[in-house]
Amino acid sequence: STALIETVQSSQPLSAGLHKLQFNVTVSGQYSVAVSYLSSAIQNSPVAFEVVPSFVSQKQSIVAGLGTVMSVKGSQSSFSVTLRDIFSNVLTDSSLYQQVQASLVSQGTQNSVGIVEYSSSGKVLITSSAVSFSAGTFGYTLPMHGQFFLNVKFGVVHLAGSPFNVKSMPAPSSE
Repeated sequence: STALIETVQSSQPLSAGLHKLQFNVTVSGQYSVAVSYLSSAIQNSPVAFEVVPSFVSQKQSIVAGLGTVMSVKGSQSSFSVTLRDIFSNVLTDSSLYQQVQASLVSQGTQNSVGIVEYSSSGKVLITSSAVSFSAGTFGYTLPMHGQFFLNVKFGVVHLAGSPFNVKSMPAPSSE
């Protein structure tokens, strides 16, 4: 689709019969560019090429799901991560998703067990090993109720919206 190509410069003559056409493609995918002159196709036209996504943009990447806002004590909560480049193209390389780091930190001091550690400031830290990952979806189970910060980062930079304020509700009573 021609709507996806933004022309940077018009054709410039380099020498007799030779022109340079420059453009930026911002949407990844397979493309074919056909060039013609006076309704005649130019030799070696069309040219096919592939545009791949650029580098991860923390600002364009998406973290979504109920696990970004609430949890129930002792129940699995989850959220998904979609890594995108600066043009919002989705990145699918699984090795990039393995670089996403997620952690939960309490907003107060609480007693805890198992996967929870205390920091020197008295806050409760849910270690990153407690946040599991499978095919773009992260999951965690909080052993307590309360308020938590969910930090989701690529490298050392938070993804858009992070840190999230997660409220962990008490488990329903078995009565």
